[in-house]
Amino acid sequence: MLDVSCIKHGQLRIETKSVGLHSTLDQIVHLFEAKQKNFVLRACIDENLPAHVSADPLRSRQILISLVNNALKIHGRRFCRDQD
Repeated sequence: MLDVSCIKHGQLRIETKSVGLHSTLDQIVHLFEAKQKNFVLRACIDENLPAHVSADPLRSRQILISLVNNALKIHGRRFCRDQD
């Protein structure tokens, strides 16, 4: 994910741009659904979450993919959150 050797040598370059969180999360959901047959993944986005944030687009996407991947590994395909 993050290049540890670049971090150690102080050479990690971070790009700061406006990142659309909702669209990025939608893309990640579709990515995971496309990888697995008969699989539905839903993202529950809090209404207070800003539509855009200043972040590194590549790294923020990598982090979100890693979080979803880890959640699926821990909970498997059985994880379900009741709607409020």
